[in-house]
Amino acid sequence: MIFKLRHPISKHTYMALSILGFVMPLLLWHLISSSGVVSPLFLPSPTRVFRSFEVWWHTTLLRDIYVSVKQVVLGFSYAALLAVPVGLYIGTFKVVEAVFQPINDFFDICRHRRLFLWCFCGSGLVTLPRYQ
Repeated sequence: MIFKLRHPISKHTYMALSILGFVMPLLLWHLISSSGVVSPLFLPSPTRVFRSFEVWWHTTLLRDIYVSVKQVVLGFSYAALLAVPVGLYIGTFKVVEAVFQPINDFFDICRHRRLFLWCFCGSGLVTLPRYQ
């Protein structure tokens, strides 16, 4: 029986289930997109998506990847260079903690509000006016 708690399965069964877990979503995607139930604008076929990646690969994909990775690495580096010393000072000196605590509290509140806006406004449940 496959669904026994903490019961080992053979390597062949594991491999077959892993392949099935990869192939089934692709097959389902292909069946739904080729059935015409959903517009190709919202759910293009897998082959169309893979072709667009091929075109993208031969045009700007590598440059786009480089720019994105560079931005992430630089942003993390700048944040670490600033946050580690400030965090050490906050943890070492109560005076520094007293100075930075209101700022920390403010950004903590902002973080929760941003999460709210991201979840609800991004989902379309709440619409905000757009200015041009």
